[in-house]
Amino acid sequence: MKNLYLLLATMLLVFSLGESVNAQDLPCVVSPATGNADADANGDVWYLIQCNLRTGDYYQDKGENRPLEAHKVIQGDASQLWKVVSSGGENAYKLVSKTGRELNYTEEGFADIKEDRMYTTSSSTYTYSFTKRADNFWQIKNNEEESYINKHNGHAEFGLYDELGDDGSSVIFILPKDYVEQPTTPGIVSPAVGNPNADASGNVWYYIQCNLRSENYYQDMGENKVLEVHPLSENDPSQLWKIIATDTEDVFRLISKTGNEIAYSADGFGDVGADRFYLTSSPTNTYSFSLRNDNFWQIKCVEINSYINKHNNHLEFGKYSAIPDNGSSVIFILNTNNQNGLPIVSDNDPIVATQYYTLQGVRVPSPTVSGIYLVKNIHASQKVTTSKYFIPQR
Repeated sequence: MKNLYLLLATMLLVFSLGESVNAQDLPCVVSPATGNADADANGDVWYLIQCNLRTGDYYQDKGENRPLEAHKVIQGDASQLWKVVSSGGENAYKLVSKTGRELNYTEEGFADIKEDRMYTTSSSTYTYSFTKRADNFWQIKNNEEESYINKHNGHAEFGLYDELGDDGSSVIFILPKDYVEQPTTPGIVSPAVGNPNADASGNVWYYIQCNLRSENYYQDMGENKVLEVHPLSENDPSQLWKIIATDTEDVFRLISKTGNEIAYSADGFGDVGADRFYLTSSPTNTYSFSLRNDNFWQIKCVEINSYINKHNNHLEFGKYSAIPDNGSSVIFILNTNNQNGLPIVSDNDPIVATQYYTLQGVRVPSPTVSGIYLVKNIHASQKVTTSKYFIPQR
């Protein structure tokens, strides 16, 4: 019996070692890969590195001896394209941007770079390996520091974190040809004259549901009153909102059907407490939107660089500087009871975006790996249709 246990233990060790040694499961093709269909003339295969599932930000080389940052995609920009090359060691790679700079790390910081920062330089002293987390998402390990690249809270920069499992800092490698442009707004920007869901003035109205687990909606409580959440009151002007563009790209105003706009007060006044969002008829603040997961968004107040966040145990909202706080994410639900009496779009409703998800609900690029996927088609009217998509084994 003792020999049997020894044999089983030996077999388990062999299998474990074999799995480790042969685990060449990587998030991308290693360059050079001459002959690869996605390689350039030099045999290099370039990727966008998306920060995680819930963000539309991507790794960006900001220059020689500058911190690695995360930003929206700039199509074809060399600073956002990366290749993985072997360093010559086992399971040890380098990350090189198309500018020629390599990903490096400083523990103590130097010049304008703070301590514990990833940065780019002409020659890196560090190598990296990859650990698969879920579906196509990975964490990147700094082999020499034995820690994982981790996004600093509230910052666009990166440092290291000792433990595996911070999926908020996991990444996905996307070929530029597979990149699907992310929407920057959760709905149609008004005025949208001619849109079947617009009213006589061309405005498209939405209910703003607080999050997936709530049956409460944003409600305008009146001039100089705090923004609150309440159960749905169908076609109530105080619960209907439109998105209005500003002169700044991807920056908007949020206006209720009563005519009031959402604004922020740090110190409070009258019946409005400190750190509260409230309603005003005078434009004060503007907003941008971050897609979190599926159709859920977080709303950022541009002037204070913070997100609208529901106060614990209150109906009201204050600010929160970090992202993600998925408990304060919202979904914009189209109000189709339009004043024009136009039919809701059916046949004449082109698809403007297509998204792919695993059966577990994880969004992926246009799938190439065999399996069953959920396909979400977003139409011009913001109507969403879903179907299943099967890729057979080759």
